[in-house]
Amino acid sequence: MRKNIDEIMVNPDLAIKEVMKKINAVPKLGLPSGIALIVNEEKELLGVVTDGDIRRAIIRGIDINNKVSEIMVKEPITVLSSMYPNSMLKMINNKVSKAIKKKRLHQRKVDKIVVVDKDNKVVDVLTFFEIWRKSDIRLKNVCIVGMGFVGLTLAVSLADIGFNVTGIEINENIVNKINNGNPHFHEKNLDYILKRNINKNLFVNTEITTNNNDIYIISVGTLVGNDRKANLDSIKQVSSMIGKFLKVDDLVINRSNVPVGICRNVVLPILEKESNLICGEDFYLAFPPERTVEGKALEELKSLPQIIGGFSKKCVNEASNFFRNLAPPYHCC
Repeated sequence: MRKNIDEIMVNPDLAIKEVMKKINAVPKLGLPSGIALIVNEEKELLGVVTDGDIRRAIIRGIDINNKVSEIMVKEPITVLSSMYPNSMLKMINNKVSKAIKKKRLHQRKVDKIVVVDKDNKVVDVLTFFEIWRKSDIRLKNVCIVGMGFVGLTLAVSLADIGFNVTGIEINENIVNKINNGNPHFHEKNLDYILKRNINKNLFVNTEITTNNNDIYIISVGTLVGNDRKANLDSIKQVSSMIGKFLKVDDLVINRSNVPVGICRNVVLPILEKESNLICGEDFYLAFPPERTVEGKALEELKSLPQIIGGFSKKCVNEASNFFRNLAPPYHCC
């Protein structure tokens, strides 16, 4: 959900010319362009108006000092925030078909869709492309931090089934080996699958450089010190690094072995602090344990059911939808 979505909400009594100014200003704020949402004091959606609606109104001779409510579309295409992208697409298709039959729409193309909650209060505005992209998990970019046994085997497995994967590894020697198609440890069939995907679906770097990733997987080692306690320095560093790039709707998965409670009490606060986002609302956090054994990792990644824990039910569902591409998931909250 966009934090500043209020910037495109307007009162129905606002003059058309003032709405025009608002529509022209919002692209600089990173908000959907060409649309304003007409809402009441409770932020319940009353209608929408686009720059096209305003142009057509001016052509018809309507005074731009008139209230925007006079030209707003009272039954815009909306979807519920509680729905998954696939269900949103079905609802949009049904609503568009009905609107065409009623002659409220003259074509099937709908660019912007308003997302509302069960009380019809505005939550967000999405483009059709954004919803379509979210509906296909394989269109999402995966970033795996840590190219050890856990990270690299998972990276090549995901790349091999069509995901775009970026691996992050601070050891430059390991990065160079992987980029040359040579794994730095032995695992059955790993060299063959790596050579098939490296620099195609799999790219390995020493640091995260873009926020184009949608799914982040933490797979760094957690050594046990002389005090028999896990050293969490690497987990904290990676969480901070990911948090700086985290955006709305991203999924973070901890694949590292850590003591119970570390994800909620250490990883989560760092992610929220660095991103200024709220877990369970703006982004998702899940913690499915890694259970593969050496010699059978690539085979087991595709056959062992995933035991998935998460911060919330939605977090579990998001991770489950992702891992379903590899193996049958088993939910647990």
